[in-house]
Parts: sequence; C-alpha cells; structure tokens
Amino acid sequence: MVAVTVLSMAIFGITAPFAIAAASQAEDARRTLANALAQEMMEEILAKSHEAADAAATGPGRRVRAEFESIHEYAVLDEPAGRIEDAFGHVIRDPAATGLSRHTRVHNVSVGGQTSLETSFVRVDVELRYRGKHVLTVTRLVYCDSARE
Repeated sequence: MVAVTVLSMAIFGITAPFAIAAASQAEDARRTLANALAQEMMEEILAKSHEAADAAATGPGRRVRAEFESIHEYAVLDEPAGRIEDAFGHVIRDPAATGLSRHTRVHNVSVGGQTSLETSFVRVDVELRYRGKHVLTVTRLVYCDSARE
C-alpha cells in the first residue's frame, strides 16, 4: 500500500510539469493569435478613409465589413467566438481561435480648445476576449484631417 502511494506521488511529480507546460503553451498560442488578430483589424481600419460615414452605412442593415469605406463604419463591430473573420470575410478556423471574440470601437475624441463640431481625432480600440475574459486591447489615436483625403 505504501509502495503504491509512493509510486503515484512519483508519477504525479514527473507528469505535472508536462501538463502545466501544455496549458501554458496553449495560452501563449492564444495570446499570440489574439495579438495578430488585433493588429490585423487595426491595420485594416487605419487603411480606410477618415471621412465620416453616412447614417445608412453605420445603422441597422449595414454592409458587410469587406465593403466598409470609412474608419467610422467600424464604430461598433463585434465578432463573437467562432465568427472572427479575416479581411477577406473568411472565418478563422485556427484551433487557437476557439473561444476568442473580437470587439472594435471607434470614438471621436476632443482635445482642449476644440468643440464637438471640430473633433479631429478618433480613438480606435480593438479588444480580444477569451470566453468573455479580456486578453488584450490595441488602441490608436488617429488624426483625421479631412484636407488630406
């Protein structure tokens, strides 16, 4: 009986680090993919026009993401777990993406001395969550100078 107990403790002592390492590796893969997905979305958004989108483009029945033309069309874009798409509209099937969701927000930002009508900055947030828990957020402050368009 004592030998069985000692043997089981030895087996646990040997295998526990491998189980912990495997869990850590899966979390690292998920975090790496989340970072890539956030950066991909940010690059896609920053490549769009900074002109304000019309109400039809951002309201109910809006277009699919591949047709977005303005940075403002990403104002509230939520991709639930299992439905995160790449820039071409293909759902990402990577096993590390299981349980990940992506949430994009675009807000006008006023700085001192500006009125709400003069807003020339936009804050873009791309957040990735794993089963509802925050993984990471990528944020950019973008200067929207309509004269450069």
